[in-house]
Amino acid sequence: MAVIWGPKITGKAGAMTEDDVVAFVIKNAGQGNKIWLGNVRKAAQYIANHNGAGGGSGLTFNGKMVFHTTEGAGTDHVAMFFTCANGNIASIIGIGRHANKTNETKYNLDWHTPGWVVTRQIEW
Repeated sequence: MAVIWGPKITGKAGAMTEDDVVAFVIKNAGQGNKIWLGNVRKAAQYIANHNGAGGGSGLTFNGKMVFHTTEGAGTDHVAMFFTCANGNIASIIGIGRHANKTNETKYNLDWHTPGWVVTRQIEW
C-alpha cells in the first residue's frame, strides 16, 4: 500500500487521509455532485492501494512514471494522475477527466502540480 503524501486539511504536509484527498481535489479542481465525490474517494482508495505497477500513462514527472486512475462514467467521472515511488509514497500531480468518449487516452486537466510541464489537455 502507498501513502499519499501532500497537504492535509490541517494545512500541514503529511500522509493524506481520504478526507484530505477530497478536500485537496475540491480546492484545486472544484466540486462536483455526490456521485462525483464518491468517485474522488474511489480514486483516493485506488492510489492508496497502488503498488507502483499498473495503470502507467506513458508520461513522466521528475523522471518518475505517471500513473492514473479514472473512476466513474459520464459527467460524474474523475481522472487522477499520480506518481508512486517504489509503491510506497504516492503524490497526486493532476486532476481532470476524459476529453471525449472516443479517445480514452486524452484528458482535460482541471489542475496539475506546477512542476509538471503539460498543457491543459494531455494525451499519450
